Amino acid sequence: MSIRSQDTFQDCHNAEHMSSLPAYDELPEPSFVWGKLDGSSATDIIQSCYNEVVHWRRNIFKVPSGKAGNQFVRELSRLFRGYAEGSALESISLYAVMLMPALLLQKPHLKSKSKEHVTHLERRLALWINGEFDELLAEGRTIQQNLCHQIVCTRRAKDNLGRIFSTLMMTGKVKAAIRLLSDEGRGVLSIDEIATPEGDSVRDVLLMKHPQGQPPHPSAIVSSSMSPDGLH
Repeated sequence: MSIRSQDTFQDCHNAEHMSSLPAYDELPEPSFVWGKLDGSSATDIIQSCYNEVVHWRRNIFKVPSGKAGNQFVRELSRLFRGYAEGSALESISLYAVMLMPALLLQKPHLKSKSKEHVTHLERRLALWINGEFDELLAEGRTIQQNLCHQIVCTRRAKDNLGRIFSTLMMTGKVKAAIRLLSDEGRGVLSIDEIATPEGDSVRDVLLMKHPQGQPPHPSAIVSSSMSPDGLH
């Protein structure tokens, strides 16, 4: 059988196979309006955001209870309904559902608290509803960059602590090793606590380390005429 004959046979087979499939409805046009965006623009930017955030490191806080949490759940329900009922949102609903946690539930930093989460979620929900996906994406990028730095620093600190502890134990300095762990867990020093053998307090040491005040250099100041693009 020649190549042309094979192609003809394959086309006929595909056509016969397609004709045996059940009828289906095409996705509706994105005729919706999302905040300040029309449907086509919202669809493009949501898909673009989704393609980026799927590669982010997981850094999600739990949906809080209260007003902000309820509003988050209602928005999810709206999107699921849009898909289930075949509305104008159908073509983008599932993308938006998968995108919401990455943009709205990002922890601002590794040790953030529940109260901070509520504040950030309320602000981000307002941006989400208004269609300001670029602003949310820029914030998420900044958090992800800082997150990687924080994780590396934390791991290095733990590695250094473990190495010093092992060295002390192997050399028989058990008390020093235990003291190292105790000092590590002390937390923040009191500002008036004695910090040196000479009797200097923490306050005195900090004042000695603090540089003398100097006039600011013009190159270090962002004026109102400068574009803030690239800064978050």
